[in-house]
This record gives sequence, C-alpha cells and structure tokens, in this order.
Amino acid sequence: MTKNLLLTLLLASSSFACASAWAAPADVNFTVTMSEAVNVNTGSGTPRIAVNVDGQTRYATYSAGTGTSSLTFSYAPTVGDLDLDGVALTSPLDLNGGVIADLNGNPETDLTFTVPNTSGVKVDYPSLSMDFTNGASGRYTINGTAYTSLSSFLTAASGSFTRASTATYFDSTGTLQTASTNTPRFEYDPVTLQPKGLLLESNQTNLAIQSNNFTSAPWVDCSSLIASSTTIAPDGSTVPVYPFSNAECLFQDVAISSGVDVTHSIWIKANKTATIGFRVPGISTFTNQDITVGTSWQRYTVSNTSSHTVSRLLVDNRTGNGYGVTGLQLSFYGAQVEYNSFASSYIPTTSATATRAADNFTLPIGSWYNAASQTLWGSAYANGANSGSAATLADINNNSFSERFQIRIQGGPLYGGIIT
Repeated sequence: MTKNLLLTLLLASSSFACASAWAAPADVNFTVTMSEAVNVNTGSGTPRIAVNVDGQTRYATYSAGTGTSSLTFSYAPTVGDLDLDGVALTSPLDLNGGVIADLNGNPETDLTFTVPNTSGVKVDYPSLSMDFTNGASGRYTINGTAYTSLSSFLTAASGSFTRASTATYFDSTGTLQTASTNTPRFEYDPVTLQPKGLLLESNQTNLAIQSNNFTSAPWVDCSSLIASSTTIAPDGSTVPVYPFSNAECLFQDVAISSGVDVTHSIWIKANKTATIGFRVPGISTFTNQDITVGTSWQRYTVSNTSSHTVSRLLVDNRTGNGYGVTGLQLSFYGAQVEYNSFASSYIPTTSATATRAADNFTLPIGSWYNAASQTLWGSAYANGANSGSAATLADINNNSFSERFQIRIQGGPLYGGIIT
C-alpha cells in the first residue's frame, strides 16, 4: 500500500552562503514538513531536491529527520557557485533510489510540494578569490584551497607576476620604498596608512632629469637656491630645505610632443602654509595653477593636453606673478614629467630619463574559469583623474577578440583590490 502525504517545504530565514578566503561556505538547509512521521531509507540512494543555482543544477540532499515529520535537506555549495539573485527549488522531491515511507512501511508516492520564495537564499563561492588589501600576506583561494601569500598562490595557480624594472611604492609605514625587479608592490596610503592593494601600472618614463637634485642642470633657479637646513624626505632620506624668497622660482624645461597628455608632479614641504604657483604642462604661454603648500609632504600634480613642444616644470613664488610669500622655505622631492593624464608612481632619474616597466599579473583560466556558467567580478581603486586611457584590472583573452572579457578602470594608477 502506498500513501500520499502532504509535503510543505519551509525556509527558516533567508541566508547567504558566502565563502571566506579560508573556508567553504556553510551548507544551506531546507526543511520538508510531512503530514505525519516518516522513515527515510537511504540504502539504495539518498532523496534530494533540485536547486537551480544561476542555471546550474545542484541538489539539496536528505541529511536528517528520519522517524519524524520534519526532514532536513542540505545543499553544499560547489566551487564556482554564484547566485546573487537567489536560488530556485524544483518540485517534486526526487527519491533518487531512496525510500520515504510512513512508520507502518507504506511508501510515499506523491512528492510534490509548493515551491517557496527562495530569493533570499544567495550563494557566493568563487572558484577564484584574490584579496590584495591585506598586503603581502593577502587572502587567496583557487578551487576551494586557500593560500597565505601571493607567491604560494601563484605557484599553485600556475600564474605569474613580472615587471622588468624596479618600481616605487608606499609601504605600511607611509615610507616610499623601491621594489626590486619582478617584485609585486602592495601600496598603502602614505597619510592614512590604509592598504590600497596590489599596484599595477603600465610602463612609463620620467622625462625630468635630476629628479632629486634641484641645484644641478637642467634645473634653473630664478634667484639663489641655497640650502639652509635639512629635512626627512618621503623615502626616509635627508634632503635640503631652501629659502624660497618672493623673487624665487625653480624650473626645468622638458622636450615633449604636442597633442598628448602630459602630467607634472613633485612633492613639496614648506615651513608654513602658503599659496604658490605650479605651471600647467605643455603650453607656450604663462599659466600657473595655484597650489597650497603646507608643513607636511604632499605630492602636487597638474595635467594637460600639450599644445607645445616644451613643457616647463615650474614652482613659482615670484611677486611679479602674483605670489611673493615672504619668509617661505621649501623642500622638494621626486620631480616627474610623463606622458600621462595622471601622476604614476615616482620614477627616479639622474643624468638621463628613466623608464618603469609595466606590471604584468597573469593567471591561466583553464583550472578555474567556466565561461558558460561563471562571472568574473572585481573591484579596484583608481587614483587619479578620470581621463586618458584606461587601465586593465581583469582581462580574459585567448588573443582573438572573439573571446575577450575585460574590466578596465579609467584614470589610474590601478590598485587591484578584490577579484572573484
């Protein structure tokens, strides 16, 4: 004799099955309430409920409750499962070779149930997760396995990071450091000391010569730039303090191309708050941008599309140009002129221009990416003006433009934050 029982599927509450960087998400449990107590026999198979996870069929399998009227079915997310709109359940319940019978041994035949609203049951279990915002230790997983450093993660994922030159960045103490060739840079805000993430930049050249030697050619001072004392620079070195009178300016003329984006940048520290001039790049006429210097190091930048073949990197305190702050003392660090719409990381120069190579971070996609069912999501911090060419955060590309996915950020430099 078979029986038809009333099945009601209940959700205790909405849930979010979200993986941390160190562990898989917890199971999602569904409760099926029968109109009377039942026994569940799993000797030949385990009853289950089909779960639609963003188009992929998964199952919540029977896990507890035999001998009672409340049966628990558990869905364990699979690596790569992602459904932020809420999963969907399918009626009827699938015996899958198992048997559900009343306490007298009469098998259940009608296994249909009213499908509840499961929009609140969301799943986030990426096959790839990279959180660069914890510095070099980081949090990285691939296919459910966690790694405590970027280097060990890249080894496991057959990935790579390369950069064919040294490059600068701010460390967790706010000090400007130099990373060796092929070493990733985990940048911090030099003021708040908050982590920004993995710094990824295109190749760039500093066209300004003697970027930290302001009394040597081709630098020109308008009066008499003579050091009176010293102070500590952003990189921890000792640099001069110069009296910067109301007849003083400091400049260097740099040959450039016309019709391109040019950015000037320099760190300045003053003995008091004052407004001085900073020349707009790539123009033939006198046009300064007012900047307010203070008693802490700050990097000042100005960008422009050039209309001239010479760009004057100029710091100006001359009375004749509308400034003329008396008693002003200034220190300088890290002068840079580059073809860019924003200031990239500092590139030191001496007697010639210098180039920082591009950061290249790659991961083969074969072991973790399923184009038919997965989505790549990323967040990044772009520090700079929203103009010029965009930087790439993520690019899935087989070198033919028929299969390409990119996340691009306008106005870098780019800091890779979290990618899943």
